[in-house]
Amino acid sequence: MKLKLNVTNKSIEKYIKVCKFSAAKCDSLEEVVYKITRGVELGKTIMRFAGGFRIIRYHNVNFTLKCNEVIDINVDKKNNEVPITERLKRMHYNKHYKVMV
Repeated sequence: MKLKLNVTNKSIEKYIKVCKFSAAKCDSLEEVVYKITRGVELGKTIMRFAGGFRIIRYHNVNFTLKCNEVIDINVDKKNNEVPITERLKRMHYNKHYKVMV
């Protein structure tokens, strides 16, 4: 799914807070934004609500969106993960950065 995603500073701060290990591997805020974008694009929509709200799950991270703006990020270890393969992540990276393979 390719969409124009709005990632706010609040969303970036929340990702850094709840996904400390993943964020620590990033060298810049742009890499954090990429990880948020990848999570939303590769994740699975698990709930939809009126008003354009939806929750997208990527592994055990839930991204709450309203009209393509990330408004909340949280980790949910109680429910099943949505598995994402390394191959799929690599393909997304290559497409996003237009890497020639």
